[in-house]
Amino acid sequence: MATPTHNLAVIIKNPLNVEEFLLIKQTPPPPFNDPQYDSYLDSDLWDLPSTALTALSGQDSSHSQIPFKTHDLPSEESFSLSQFDFNSALNQVLEQVGFVTARDVEWEFQKCIEEPDFGPGLPVKTVYLLGHLGSNNSNLKEHCKWLTVESCHDMLLEVKPGNHRIGPLVVLGLLNDSAPSEKWKVSPTLRPQEYPPGIKLIPMQSRTARPFRTTNLAIFVSGTNSNSCANANFIVQGDALIVDPGCSSSLHKELAEIVAALPKKLVVFVTHHHHDHVDGLSVVQKCNSEAIIVAHENTIRRIGKDNWSLGSVSVCGSEEICIGGQRLQIISAPGHTDGHMALLHVSTNSLIVGDHCVGQGSALLDSTSGGNMSDYFRTTYHFMDLSPHNLIPMHGRINIWPKHMLCSYLKNRRARESTILKAIEGGAKTLFDIVSFTYAEVDRSLWFHAASNVKLHVDHLVQQDKLPKTPIFPLQGFSVENFKHSFSAFSDQPSTSLAPPSFQYLCSSSVSTSESAKTSGNETRSMFGTMSPQNLWHSMTDEELLWKASMVPHNVKSPFKCTPKVAFMFLTRGSLPLGPLWEMFFKGHQKYFSIYLHTSPEFNKEPPETSVFYKRRIPSKDVQWGKPTMIDAERRLLANALLDFCNERFILLSESCIPLFNFSTIYNYLIKSSSSYLGCFDDPRPVGRGRYKKRMSPTITLSEWRKGSQWFEVNRKLAIEIVSDTKIYPIFSNHCLPPCYMDEHYLPTLVTKVCPEITSNRTITWTDWSVGGSHPRTFVRNDVSEIFLNRVRYGTNCSYNGGMRSVCHLFARKFHPNTLQPLLRIAPKLMEFSS
Repeated sequence: MATPTHNLAVIIKNPLNVEEFLLIKQTPPPPFNDPQYDSYLDSDLWDLPSTALTALSGQDSSHSQIPFKTHDLPSEESFSLSQFDFNSALNQVLEQVGFVTARDVEWEFQKCIEEPDFGPGLPVKTVYLLGHLGSNNSNLKEHCKWLTVESCHDMLLEVKPGNHRIGPLVVLGLLNDSAPSEKWKVSPTLRPQEYPPGIKLIPMQSRTARPFRTTNLAIFVSGTNSNSCANANFIVQGDALIVDPGCSSSLHKELAEIVAALPKKLVVFVTHHHHDHVDGLSVVQKCNSEAIIVAHENTIRRIGKDNWSLGSVSVCGSEEICIGGQRLQIISAPGHTDGHMALLHVSTNSLIVGDHCVGQGSALLDSTSGGNMSDYFRTTYHFMDLSPHNLIPMHGRINIWPKHMLCSYLKNRRARESTILKAIEGGAKTLFDIVSFTYAEVDRSLWFHAASNVKLHVDHLVQQDKLPKTPIFPLQGFSVENFKHSFSAFSDQPSTSLAPPSFQYLCSSSVSTSESAKTSGNETRSMFGTMSPQNLWHSMTDEELLWKASMVPHNVKSPFKCTPKVAFMFLTRGSLPLGPLWEMFFKGHQKYFSIYLHTSPEFNKEPPETSVFYKRRIPSKDVQWGKPTMIDAERRLLANALLDFCNERFILLSESCIPLFNFSTIYNYLIKSSSSYLGCFDDPRPVGRGRYKKRMSPTITLSEWRKGSQWFEVNRKLAIEIVSDTKIYPIFSNHCLPPCYMDEHYLPTLVTKVCPEITSNRTITWTDWSVGGSHPRTFVRNDVSEIFLNRVRYGTNCSYNGGMRSVCHLFARKFHPNTLQPLLRIAPKLMEFSS
């Protein structure tokens, strides 16, 4: 379990002037050793001397600690402090400033401040100690100086680019104590941070992406200099301003309390439209009908009237806002989206950067909303020309070395672009070729997200004329047009569009609900393409398809609003001889199911347009019983079904399967189930363990070898595990050959290894193996009766969600085509099909 970081900051008073305390010039990050980046230098930053606190080991805890006064410190806090090595920490601090050892100083505990939950790690706790020096300890090193609270305050509030800067420890440990108390209060469940003065930052839980959990809500209220906005032209004026109210619904009550406590003349600035920046807009307008939104016109359009129906002001950059005497300059910052904006707090020279920068990692650009790599580079250089004193991202901590951070973004993106060019020069032709080469050292789970940036990097290379020239014969080398087609196939978009699916960042937010709700017919677009694809045909290779499917959302409940569906996946040679029975079964339930047909490649017949099976075939390949191609077909079906984000359960069926209950019964049984249904058992016989090959070790051991039925039902989590597998499948395809049959062993063994806890270890497809042999009994016309079907439907007891049920099988096989007529006569009444 992770433990929070503890730091020590010391406030050392000047023995010759008690109004002054000691500041030390902070060490900047290491240089890049590259003139094009090292020429951009951040101005000097002065802050309290500080160092990390390390926990005492059991052996060290017996050593005497440097004493310090703790006043009326709670016993639990005092106990906590006793667990840290203050001796070493204080000596390190004094060594920085050139004073005597810590035991020659009188120390006094001041406070312990826990920072807000910015993430992605645990909040940092900082212990502040006050040190009283003797008169012989007042000589300073060059990198130290004495300053008063007033002088620090002036340096913070009246700054110019390039001036010396004051760090956050001074503000949080000293200056905020002397500031006048706010007229409005924040819920005790939230922890705000005010640095620099005048900018209150509150991380609030939002629907952002890992590794972050929160979006920072920035708040400005009346400033100390009420005349700073005099004689200026402002696009809007107000008494308070909030930036990016994007908290999730669980914190809407707290957001409402914040808005209600602020002045009625409220301005809402939105950096861009993604849902983790606008999810709270409806709360704002409900609590304050006088509020006005300020954003780029593209952002306002994408937010839509459903989320904001009050007044709005569109901006394009360079405009200014006045908030209670504070000047804020709007900065055009395209790149992440075409409507992305930043906001410069003029008096403190602090730059709110939206999602252009994040507290950890780098942002992905949303090409479906005009994200552009060239724009991103230009915006980054523009930010550096502003020489901000700090960068305030909407995810993560404030960055106090802004130019260094911006240069690191440029350096990393150029390096990535160079690798992409190298991949193309080395023969990469498609999106998958480039991503797999460029991100070879990165977890495959991030490849899908990185694809958006790869596409934009290729666009950037085209603009710079750096790509190899398009060959006369495209198959001989890289072709931009062919690359576009490979991207279009991957992103479910027309080949005329260059826009990829909208991924936000490797560690950042997703597309807003309003943006993901762009519809065409019944299709809804999202960050991964189309949420419910209507056209199942595509040109992706199996490798590309499995890769794409392995990256889709694991949970359909949020942020996508759709009814959970069951995916019925038919593995068949051609048309379904029992199709009319299935048509009756599905009738009237179109919202709750999806159908996928894997047929022989040469089969190309389509049923009538009125059929539920119309255009539900997926791109298929030849399948041979007992060969790896059988598993390839099953994974192909799963991968295509996973591309519909509303599919929550996945059932594999054959052309000889029938339903045993009506649709509603089966749907509720599966959707409400806490388990998947796949048989996994250890068979000691030659047809079980006897098929195991020692060459499968150590990846697969004999104790992990399992057997089970081919016909499975799995939930979304397990389906993604199956299509994502790149470790177990190659072992099986190389070593499990007849008389070892992959369709009997691969999935049971895979599930046993990766997630045995989510399967019930039974199948829900009934078969009769009493006749012996390699295949179950086939039922013909004369076998079908109401008594027979009821015996199959209720003939056993089983566990379901922790209890016992008499309904254990939902489907049955193998039924000959000549059973259709008796089934059509008996099933509708017996199973209560919808009329």
